[in-house]
Parts: sequence; structure tokens; C-alpha cells
Amino acid sequence: MDLCPSPPGYPLYYEPGTAKPTRPRQDPQFVEIVGRHYLITELMRAGIEIAEPVRDRGIDLVAYVDLDSAIGKFLARPIQLKANWQTGFAFDRKYEKFHDLIVAIAYVWNLDDPTRTVTYALTWPEICGLAGECGWAWEAGGRWAITRPGKDLTSRLGSG
Repeated sequence: MDLCPSPPGYPLYYEPGTAKPTRPRQDPQFVEIVGRHYLITELMRAGIEIAEPVRDRGIDLVAYVDLDSAIGKFLARPIQLKANWQTGFAFDRKYEKFHDLIVAIAYVWNLDDPTRTVTYALTWPEICGLAGECGWAWEAGGRWAITRPGKDLTSRLGSG
């Protein structure tokens, strides 16, 4: 008997050292792992290959198409991933240094409910333009962060 039933498609999480399944918690590493694999799956379904850097120096994944693709040349772009169990929009000026960051940040939201999970991918100029449209100013330390994006921001992200 399942002591902790989940809706269909809802992942179970096992607390370390126990065999009792629970609802996934908001452990940042767990959320990042789930988000990373969700994004990898989306990109591979679109015919894009993925490489994972061995060290974390600001890039989480490298998306690439190889010589056999329709474009006829090898093309690779780095990705910075921001995964959230629900929603959240944040970025840091430290990523500005990656000039070839075509997909500056891929936001994977609503990982707590597979029927609502969504990915938004933006370039650095798109992020800065969006911030300007919304009237945001850099926070101390060179960050922008919103934990509960409203409908206005969500609609702007979906229209791009």
C-alpha cells in the first residue's frame, strides 16, 4: 500500500536514509537536478544535443548541433539554468561576461506539477530589455530577482 499517494506523473522523493516516499521538498540541489533533466529532455526532443560541463563556472549546460544537422556546421551555445519548484525570475550580472550566451538563462518553472511545467529561454539582451520594460533596477550585488512573477511578466515571457 502506498502511504503517500501522488497524482499521476507526480514524482516521489525519498528522504535520505529512509524508504518512505514523501512529496518532493524544495531542496535546491534536488530542484536543480529535476529542472536540468527536464530541460535536457526538451532540447533533445528538439534535435539538440547536450553536454554537461565537468566544473561549475557559470555554465550549466552546453547545447549544440553537430555537422550532421540541417545547418551544415557545428554550433554550440552555453546555457545557465534556473529551476524553480514553482516560479521565480532571477538573474545576475555575473552572467553578462558570457558574450556567446545565446540562451542566457533557461527558466524551468512549476516542477512541482508536471502538467504545468514550462520553460522560458532568454538571451542576455532579452533579459535586460524585459527588465527595462518592467522598470527594474539592479539590486545590491548586481541581481534582479522576483519570487512570484505576476501575470504581466508571465505574459511577456510567453509572447517572445
